[in-house]
Amino acid sequence: MGADLWEGSPAARRVFDVADDVLGYKLSELCFQGPEDKLRETEYTQPAILATSLACLAAAIEFGRFTQRPAFMAGHSLGEYSALVASGAL
Repeated sequence: MGADLWEGSPAARRVFDVADDVLGYKLSELCFQGPEDKLRETEYTQPAILATSLACLAAAIEFGRFTQRPAFMAGHSLGEYSALVASGAL
């Protein structure tokens, strides 16, 4: 999950690096190499989804897909946090 982003985008790589630092474990390694059973555990799934979502946004901004951050976003459940970060509210 997200390995292609990490390989192709310095901005996405920074997102995963920050997640690794903040969480105190290698979330990136878990996302990219598994084991999948561990990644399916909620305590790892939630930060993995958030980090991957934000890495997607970072790569999109880096490669000019967005000329500015979205003014507003919507999300459901954990997606609300991705949306809040994407819009700059968090």
